[in-house]
Amino acid sequence: MHKTKYRKYHKSLSYYKSNSVATSGVSIANIGPTPIYGIVTRETATLTEKQIETARRTLARALKTSKGRYWIRVYPDIPVTAKPAEVRMGKGKGSVSYWGTRAKIGKVLFEFEVGGAHNILQAQLIRNSLSNKLGIPSLALLTNSLN
Repeated sequence: MHKTKYRKYHKSLSYYKSNSVATSGVSIANIGPTPIYGIVTRETATLTEKQIETARRTLARALKTSKGRYWIRVYPDIPVTAKPAEVRMGKGKGSVSYWGTRAKIGKVLFEFEVGGAHNILQAQLIRNSLSNKLGIPSLALLTNSLN
């Protein structure tokens, strides 16, 4: 159970807006000897804590051989409620079903640095595996937010 100010939240207006796909919006930067790659969203989406955790495990497993590091830039801080199936209307809001976070277009979800000679190839392989785990289109770009 997460500690928040309120147990249950309303959906914001951005939840109801259309889901458009972005092809760019994050600048590519060069960092020097060890580049830091970022997994960036191309669509707005709601990520659950299970999706973030499976992506973290995949990232840790992929970076174990090259002795790379990673940083998680999202946190599931929004409780999502749901009522059980076949329950009549009324009687208040449902209980908290899962925790999630909203990722807008261009949001950096994960950052990681890859050791070894084949940085770009390994970064693309990691992006492919993470995008399968997250279920949303993503890009792997060079970032410089950790300097």
